[in-house]
Amino acid sequence: MGCSSSKAAEVGALALKDVIVPLQEWERAVLLLEALRTATERPLLPVRSHSDRLPSGARGVSRDFVRGARCFFGNVGLLDKVMGDVCKEAGSETSVCALTLSTGLSLAESIVLCAESRKEDAASLVGEAETFFSYSWTGTK
Repeated sequence: MGCSSSKAAEVGALALKDVIVPLQEWERAVLLLEALRTATERPLLPVRSHSDRLPSGARGVSRDFVRGARCFFGNVGLLDKVMGDVCKEAGSETSVCALTLSTGLSLAESIVLCAESRKEDAASLVGEAETFFSYSWTGTK
């Protein structure tokens, strides 16, 4: 099982000898994260007001999103980083902070907005949180 995206995948499906194979949801997550990585917008304020943001309980991510994020972060060499660096390493173009510069919002909200801008639905990737876990910022890989 590979973890790479291609130009053919940018249209939401893989082309194999005149057969269209829909992307797996985790592959869509990889493409949306890549779209955030290459976004050039840099608003001074978040693109949504506080009252228009997704409530924190609606910012849950699915297993498919987690699988896609692991693949994306593996492709850009972040799997050996501590959590703090994955989130906000200075100078990183692929930290969570860097990925969300185009929206000023959370990663989950940024994925939803990115999907909407592509006329896609992100409900299979972001939605109501069912479980919460906490992690350490220092020393956790």
